[in-house]
Amino acid sequence: MQKTINILMIDDSTSCRIVYRNFLTNSRENNYHISEANSPQEALEFCKSNQPDCVLVDYQMPDIDGISLMQRLQKNASLAYVSYIMITGFGDESVAVKALKCGAHDYLIKDTISALTLEKAIINAIEKSDLKRDVALSRQKLLKYNDNLESIVKKRTIELEEVNQLLDNKNKQLLQEIGEREKVQSKLHDRNNELAHASRLCIIGQMASELAHEINQPLSSIRIYSDFIINKMTSDLTNDKDITTATSGISKQSELAENIVKRIMKFAKKATPKQIEINVNALIAEAISLSSLEGERHGITIHQQLDDNIPPVWGDPIQITQVILNLLRNSFDAISNNDQGCNEIFIRNKTFSNHFVEISVQDSGKGFTPESLARAFDSFFTTKKEGLGIGLSISRSIIEAHNGKLWIDTNCKSGTIIRFKLPIKISDYTNNSET
Repeated sequence: MQKTINILMIDDSTSCRIVYRNFLTNSRENNYHISEANSPQEALEFCKSNQPDCVLVDYQMPDIDGISLMQRLQKNASLAYVSYIMITGFGDESVAVKALKCGAHDYLIKDTISALTLEKAIINAIEKSDLKRDVALSRQKLLKYNDNLESIVKKRTIELEEVNQLLDNKNKQLLQEIGEREKVQSKLHDRNNELAHASRLCIIGQMASELAHEINQPLSSIRIYSDFIINKMTSDLTNDKDITTATSGISKQSELAENIVKRIMKFAKKATPKQIEINVNALIAEAISLSSLEGERHGITIHQQLDDNIPPVWGDPIQITQVILNLLRNSFDAISNNDQGCNEIFIRNKTFSNHFVEISVQDSGKGFTPESLARAFDSFFTTKKEGLGIGLSISRSIIEAHNGKLWIDTNCKSGTIIRFKLPIKISDYTNNSET
């Protein structure tokens, strides 16, 4: 089907307009709807109520030249992305340069114009104009997205400051009541409830939901480490090593949160995730270390059944660590709601055909119901009272972005097994295997 292109020809020469019309009317590629103006004033009047796709404007005209006319037309916002082709009977290179600098998309000399050159110039000019419009619209969207992201970060900073202020106030209260253990324990319980409520993220829009969920993981760990330090300091079992470990955990989680924010900002520009060689076992150990206090609080034992000779994979270590943390925290929630008394998590790895490394997380929770299994990867679906319902959806998106796969093993008789696989760094592994 031929495309209809609206053309406005501005030329005080009737014979030239006839020639251009004949060239375009006989085109086999496109259907041209041609309008004519024999003077600048007629062209300006026409464009008040019409928007052509391309304007052919003669340089030599009465009253004003073609370049000045083109500049007046461009001041009309509705004509900002119309393509312009300057036509002249003189092969003056300086005129061509001036026309192009002032916004013309092409420059043709009358004596050399043919049906082929005219149509080619029109198509190229329209493509350039369309590209300019697309770039401008994309820039506007990006600026709007950046403004929204800055607003989200600012709001989140204020929330964190409020939480920190609340923590400082509660610490002062606890220090004043250190001599009355029962009152201290009661107030500590109340404080934990208040902090849990204060740390819950409100839904601030679909565009920011991933950022809110991703950054909530390390923030929750920071809260757990802080509670652990306060418990140690207000008890008779203070241990400098434990407090140092927890403090180090806060520092690591803060750095993780900072890296997550940087990564989300980078995603706004459609940047490719960082691809480096990853030691899978090291990431598993890191994820377990970061979530160990939460696991201990729930009385959960994590078993590592790992192959020490597992080959490296390609990927972003922060993203893969976040996936493992998401799966561990899902298992924590599943086990904490289970009354069977078996609080265990198994993390395993293995190699597939020298192409993929598979990691699995198995817990002893109640498992998925058929209804929840069908919607497990749907965004905003959750069976938890305080969940956002995007953990598994985000995790699968991350793994798929690494050319991997994440799925729920439906052959599990009890509890839940979630598996994901990542491509192996082939060159190094192949060389090691051959030797």
